[in-house]
This record gives sequence, structure tokens and C-alpha cells, in this order.
Amino acid sequence: MVLKKKAADKTAITGIHCSSQQSRFHTETLDTSREIDLKEVSVAIGERELLSGAHLRLKDGTRYALVGRNGTGKSTLLTAINEKLIPGIPPSLRILLLSQVEDSSRASEDETLSVLEHVVRGDKERYAQVQRQKG
Repeated sequence: MVLKKKAADKTAITGIHCSSQQSRFHTETLDTSREIDLKEVSVAIGERELLSGAHLRLKDGTRYALVGRNGTGKSTLLTAINEKLIPGIPPSLRILLLSQVEDSSRASEDETLSVLEHVVRGDKERYAQVQRQKG
């Protein structure tokens, strides 16, 4: 038996509506996976459907490129993954998304940052921990 499950709790904040096929065995309660393998993924903003019935599979340790024209939903998909809006993404899975808008403004604030420092600061949780340890 397979159910289609929708994410509802964060939808009101982001405006992104997501659903995916869910097993009746509640595999989302198994927090050990470091990979994403979801079927029948649908992502929409309002009435505009960006993905419909897609198979989303991301393997640990693999680098991916998301390429497409402006306005096709690349950032929206990444936000949905990062915010775990798509049902079935393991809650314990750590995802780091570097936003180009936030990052470009941060880079212009301090032009002495190295590329590595810039990327490390993008992980806000880790950066806050490092700052607490220093202070």
C-alpha cells in the first residue's frame, strides 16, 4: 500500500506546496539514511506546478548540478529540499544550502574573506558554534 503525503506545516511560511509517495511502513521514522530517494515528487508554488510525478534521488557524496533557465524553479526545489518540505526527507539529514543572494551581500560586506571562509559562514549553525567556542 502506498500513500501520497503532503507537507503542510511550513507551507504557509514559504508558499511552496510539496508532496511525495510514502510507504505504509513509515520509512521516514528511520533516521539513519543519508540519501534521498523519493518517488512521485510534486512541487508547486501557488497554482504553478514546478515538478509533477518526479523521482528525486540524491546519493551521499555525489555532487550534482541543477541547470535551467531563470524562473524554472531551481531555487524553489533546493529550498524545498533544504527546508525538508518534501515528505520523506529524513529529518536528521543535514543539508547545507548556500543562498546566492545572502552570500553575495555577505561577500560585499567583508571583501577580505577567503572563499573557504565564505563557504564556512554559509553554514550558519556551524559558524555560530565556532563563534561560541572562540568567545
